[in-house]
Amino acid sequence: MALTMIKNARTPRHWGLVGFPTAGKSTFLSAMARRVLVVDADFRAGEIPDIELMSLGSDPGLQRDPFLIARAIKANLVDISKQRVELVAVDSLTTIMDALITDAMESNARGLNRNKSAAFVGKSNAIKQIQDSVTSAGTDIAIIWHLQERRDDQANKIVKQSIPRTELDALKRSLNAIIYLREHQGQRIANIIWSRAHGEALKKQNIVDTDGNWRGVPEQIDVLLRKAVTAERSEAQRPVEAKEA
Repeated sequence: MALTMIKNARTPRHWGLVGFPTAGKSTFLSAMARRVLVVDADFRAGEIPDIELMSLGSDPGLQRDPFLIARAIKANLVDISKQRVELVAVDSLTTIMDALITDAMESNARGLNRNKSAAFVGKSNAIKQIQDSVTSAGTDIAIIWHLQERRDDQANKIVKQSIPRTELDALKRSLNAIIYLREHQGQRIANIIWSRAHGEALKKQNIVDTDGNWRGVPEQIDVLLRKAVTAERSEAQRPVEAKEA
């Protein structure tokens, strides 16, 4: 078997997409690629405009079971390549995780588990199964989850991500950026809230959806991420005395 030179026109898009339900996260997929394989846990993939959409199968149960999702993706790796799939997307991880958490809480409430903490191990396993399978496809990936408004103990409104912090930290192993999609004063805006190039300046960049359906926004994100990586490398290569001056 001969070695193959890797030539990337851009950094692979291993992105998390997060926002409130009306922010256009699913629509963003159509701006990322034309041929998309969707793990359709929310059963809304048919609403995504202007893409060639593929699914792992018609069984609704498959779309929300991390083990079945992972097995189906790995079983179809050859076909994913033959069909020239450009993007594998999970829409959404919120639905998958909510089902696991609800099951764990219900089994604990019924007294079915001696170790109540053990009931939640499935959350961590789910993240690992999903991230390992989607990255094995060798395509761009997008994993969607949500922001949710809740009340704290003092009845104050708070905004939380739908993925527990421990699982979110684990998920970052497979991502190179997390994109916050939002609406503000009638405009849709994207912000890079985390990336492997830890540039704080990235968080201040508002990328406005001027053309509609997020067209051109992923390309602008590509440019910003590459600039951040270049700047970080340049900073790391500067002499110590120059940094301290």
